Amino acid sequence: LKQGHKRLEVASKALTSQIHQAPTDKEKMQVLMDEWGFLLPMTSAILTILYPYTFTFYDVRVCEMLKNYETL
Repeated sequence: LKQGHKRLEVASKALTSQIHQAPTDKEKMQVLMDEWGFLLPMTSAILTILYPYTFTFYDVRVCEMLKNYETL
């Protein structure tokens, strides 16, 4: 709604349309992060639901629990 949409239904349709129209995976992430202000954990969660074979969920708290995740 911060994007100027008066109803959540209209906002979600605008958001998902922008994601769908983005030609690359990187641009799909940029739509969510740069244009809509989502942080990486929420961005990855949304894209994992919409594109489960392309994206995976990322959350720094999970990485911290896995210990040495960065070096795997």
